[in-house]
Amino acid sequence: SQIASSIDPSISLEDQKRIANSYIKIIFLVGQELIDIYQLNNAEIDNFLFESNYKFVQEALTGFNDSFFYGLPIFLELKEYVHIQSSGLQLTKSPGQFWVYLGCILLVLGIFCMIYIQEVRLWVLKKKDKKNVLVALTTNRHRYEFDQFAVRISQQIRKILN
Repeated sequence: SQIASSIDPSISLEDQKRIANSYIKIIFLVGQELIDIYQLNNAEIDNFLFESNYKFVQEALTGFNDSFFYGLPIFLELKEYVHIQSSGLQLTKSPGQFWVYLGCILLVLGIFCMIYIQEVRLWVLKKKDKKNVLVALTTNRHRYEFDQFAVRISQQIRKILN
């Protein structure tokens, strides 16, 4: 962190830790005092929506300290914030209602299609001479009817090639 790098390296490690903790406490107390002074001068503005100023100062200092690890060339600061409470649901108008219902219906139809429609895949590999053809079939449901279907397809392909 920036605090650790500002401490003289000639000081012993134990003293460096003690000095760093003292620096952090001083910075933390200064931050709390600045917020208290700001709130006294601007009592009508409720900018700090934390349970306490302690939590705000802790989060702000942690965020500022961590920004040095990322090496960011800029520092963004929020100048103004308007808090708007919203449930996220639009009760007055629904401009996309048709598309939402259409999407739900298509989703349900797709699920029923996956359940009730059997998927069949057919591969045909033609060899160099026209009489040899390799046929492969697979399905997502292997039933007795599929075996009969595979035999019929093979016979139809043989008739076409002969």
